[in-house]
Amino acid sequence: MSESKSSSQDNSPDTRSDSDHHKVTATEKVTAESPSTDGSAPSSSAKQLPVPSSTVDLPKIGGVPVCRGNDGNTYIRVKDTKHASVLQVGTRPADLFIRRLAQQQGNRLTRKEIQDINDDLIAYAELSGQTCNVWYRVAPFEDGIELDVGDDQHTRIRVTPGKVEVITEGSETLFYRPPTMQPLTMPAEHGDLKLLDRYLNNLREPDRVLLKGWISFTLAHPKVPTTNYPFLILRGDQGSGKSSLSKLILSMIDPSIVDVQTFPSKKNDLAIALQNSHALCYDNMRNIKPLMSDTLAIASSGGALTSRQLY
Repeated sequence: MSESKSSSQDNSPDTRSDSDHHKVTATEKVTAESPSTDGSAPSSSAKQLPVPSSTVDLPKIGGVPVCRGNDGNTYIRVKDTKHASVLQVGTRPADLFIRRLAQQQGNRLTRKEIQDINDDLIAYAELSGQTCNVWYRVAPFEDGIELDVGDDQHTRIRVTPGKVEVITEGSETLFYRPPTMQPLTMPAEHGDLKLLDRYLNNLREPDRVLLKGWISFTLAHPKVPTTNYPFLILRGDQGSGKSSLSKLILSMIDPSIVDVQTFPSKKNDLAIALQNSHALCYDNMRNIKPLMSDTLAIASSGGALTSRQLY
C-alpha cells in the first residue's frame, strides 16, 4: 500500500489500481528567523512571543531552531548540510544533534537532561505557533515535485514540466528521514520506460500499462489534501512472482530497510508505518477486518486517526 496511501497487496500479477533549568516560557527571549508554513521563507506570526522566532536558547546547549510540522511532530531545523533539513525531536538522530551542541559548550548531558530538553522543545513549538511543512520522500515544488534521494549528500531530484534536475545544494524544502529510509536510484540522463518490461514478463500488456501508471502517479504525488492514492493489488498463485514484483516496485518508489511485511493488527501501528514511508507493501492479505478496511480507506485520502495523520 502506498505510504499512507498506495498499497501493494499480495494476490496476483494481475494488477489493479485499487531539570527545571531547562524550562522555556512563552515570553523567553528568542533569536533567529522563523520558518513559514512552506518551510522556506521566514514567518512573522507567533503566539505570546515578543519576537517571532523559531530558535530557543537553552542552558548547556545554546540555540535550537524548532518548528511544529504539518504532521503534528516537532522538528529541529538543521543547517549543517547543503540543503535545509530537519530532525524529529525525540528520535536518536535529534538526540545526537543535541549532545553535539552541548559538547560544543563543554557540557555533557544525561539521558534525563536530554528528555527534559525534548519536552521543552515540543512545548515551545506548540506555544510559539511556529509551523513548517515537512515532507517524506516527495514534496510539491512550484508546478512540479521535489524528491529526496535519501543519500548522505542530501541530493534532491526536481521534476517540473519538461525538465528533470539533480539538485546538490540550496534547496529549502524540508524532508524528514526515518532510519529505515534507503536511497533512490539516481535518474538516467535519458530514460526509457520500456526497459521496465524485462522485469514484467509475467504480466499481460494491459496490466503492465496499469502498473506503470500506478508507479508514476504514486511517485509524482506528494501527501497533500488533494491527493487520493489508489491501492495496487497483485493477485496470483503461489510462486507467480508477487513478492518479487512488490520488492521491485518498492525499490523504484520508496527504498527502505522495511521490505514486504505482514499487515498490522492495530490502527496506531498502521498510522506510524504510513508516516514513515511513501509506499508500503503488505503480503498475504487474504482478508481484512472491517475496522482496518475503513482505516485503509481513510488513509488513501489523507484522513486522520486520533493525533496521527494517515498519510
